[in-house]
Amino acid sequence: MALLRKSAVVLFRSSGPVRCMGQQVASTATRYVERPNETVEQKRSRLLYQSRKRGILENDLLLGTFASKYLADMSAEELKEYDYVINEGAHNEWDLYYWMTGNAETPSQYQNGIMARLQEHAKNSNKENRLRQPEIQ
Repeated sequence: MALLRKSAVVLFRSSGPVRCMGQQVASTATRYVERPNETVEQKRSRLLYQSRKRGILENDLLLGTFASKYLADMSAEELKEYDYVINEGAHNEWDLYYWMTGNAETPSQYQNGIMARLQEHAKNSNKENRLRQPEIQ
């Protein structure tokens, strides 16, 4: 993990573009890779883990609760869309958070049924307690 210095701010190089005060200062983007030999159950297990371990607590809670609630009933196509939205490397975790919460416009390549469900989930209309990760079942 390389360190970048921009002014007095120290940034860590990640799998997506690194931004400082809204401006991109480095690009280490990795591209989404499909896993053609992965079974649907393996994909569900991987996505559950990746939903819970994002790197920022806000996304851990939003994606972790979303995955616990909806992942088991998703079709293979929906799992593929979800995988793309959370793992395509051209964005960072804060981008994803702002898109889900409606604080930034979602780019067209991520506007799909899964993103709409994530945005609805982030609204928390039912006022669910999401201060902890749900238990793994």
